[in-house]
Amino acid sequence: MFHVKLNTPSMVDGSQSRDLLLAYAHLLRTRAVPLGLIGADDRNRIWDRHIEDSLRGVPCIPDAARSIADIGSGAGLPGVPLAIALPDRGFVLLENRQRRAAFLELAVEELGLGNVRVDAGPAQAARLQADLCLARALARPFAAWSLAARLLGSDGSLLYWAGRTWGEQDVADLAASGVVAEIQVRGTFQWQGPLVMMRARRMSAADEPGA
Repeated sequence: MFHVKLNTPSMVDGSQSRDLLLAYAHLLRTRAVPLGLIGADDRNRIWDRHIEDSLRGVPCIPDAARSIADIGSGAGLPGVPLAIALPDRGFVLLENRQRRAAFLELAVEELGLGNVRVDAGPAQAARLQADLCLARALARPFAAWSLAARLLGSDGSLLYWAGRTWGEQDVADLAASGVVAEIQVRGTFQWQGPLVMMRARRMSAADEPGA
């Protein structure tokens, strides 16, 4: 029997969502870990290390973001927990590796997630436009932004699960490339970095050529 302490009252509403999160955690423990999609060392800390860490993104997602793409979704983190918490939004889980994509399709089917679809292919080839992209354990900040930028509309953003080493140099490097980065949520535990929202800098009149 898989027991967890539920510490997510402000992030999910209703017993159905909590039951789905528990069912997903069970899938991660019994299917994703043996497949090597999650490290064996995390088998007994899937809830706090992966589910709750993903759910930190709930308050960061703008109301206007109706279509959301999880780039390099892996075992479905953070996309699946967020899709459960936000059933009125549409999610696409982008995953290039076939074994991981197959697990995602299994999870979506077994959990009955009607607001989620799996796109089994590289993000660079995806034919979609999202309001918001998600990136967790994907790549360095600018590389993640480069993948997201081609999938986003002009007002789109990337919610990025940054590492513990995130700092002013990361902000400066992104700014030099025309990307604004703002911390939305700071890490609670020592192993967590902040959640950072990235968007393209909007040009002002002073920035226009010849101004």
